[in-house]
Amino acid sequence: MKISINNGDSAVFTGYGHATLKLMSNLAKTKHSVVMNRPSDFEMTFSHPQNYVFLNPDSYKIGYTAWESTEIPEEWHEGLSKIDELWVPNQFTKDSLSKYTDKPIYVFKHGLDPVYEPKKRTYDGVLKFLHIGYPAVRKNLPDVINAFLELYKGREDVHLTIKAYENCEIPFIDEPNITVIAKTYTTSQMVDLLHSHHVMVYPSWGEGFGLIPLQALGTGMPAIVTDGWCDYSEYMPDLMIKSKLSYSPWLTYHPGRMFKPDFEHLKELMLYCENNITFLLERHFNLSKEIHEEWNWEKVVSEYFDGVEARLVV
Repeated sequence: MKISINNGDSAVFTGYGHATLKLMSNLAKTKHSVVMNRPSDFEMTFSHPQNYVFLNPDSYKIGYTAWESTEIPEEWHEGLSKIDELWVPNQFTKDSLSKYTDKPIYVFKHGLDPVYEPKKRTYDGVLKFLHIGYPAVRKNLPDVINAFLELYKGREDVHLTIKAYENCEIPFIDEPNITVIAKTYTTSQMVDLLHSHHVMVYPSWGEGFGLIPLQALGTGMPAIVTDGWCDYSEYMPDLMIKSKLSYSPWLTYHPGRMFKPDFEHLKELMLYCENNITFLLERHFNLSKEIHEEWNWEKVVSEYFDGVEARLVV
């Protein structure tokens, strides 16, 4: 099967950019032929629908979109009308977008890069929490800070690191056990950051897939994650934050409803990790091999495109 991927995001530090890179590089390892931004019988464009690009008017047109809420912006409708089928990274997005198109929708999940290798962590008496993603508002940094301060303000044996984007504006935090990193990291630096912490705290209101927690899990790191949007929750069933599908606080960017995490339950899960950290580190290190085997990018891409070929190529 030959397919052109159009309009891929080259900003590899974003979810779209990272997924575009991994999709292209791993398709090149399969029997399928892939080109970028060239007319082809099969064209897939990976972006929000208002930015869909198709170069062959007679091609079979596939849109691939990640989304985080139950409604869509008005400008998406025209792009969705151009496609023959839609791909999305998780079941929640499929359920949400199904009311906006009569075209078939298929779940094409993202994968895990082997560079996020497992590390057997040790606990030396200082528990280190990590949050990644600010200033993306849905990732919910305020709940992370507030929960941490209510539980651990002034304690020297518990620490929180906030990894944010380069030069973003972060509310002033003057707490000796909170560190803010606001600069771009290489992939190897991100892996080192994950390896040097014990628990990921990720009370996001919604993710199109959720690469960051999966990468954390791949390193053997327990991850506290909001229930509702996550398609790999079987790896941390006791660490899923209770949530309620509620109207988004950011209707301009995320119209409709999203999964509002239960703040009190978030605190309970942070305490649970503190009280059971040795058990959780051992469990998640043991799970990490299975996670890499199941979610390996090459496996995910190869199996999915074999299925697409069987379905579309006569």
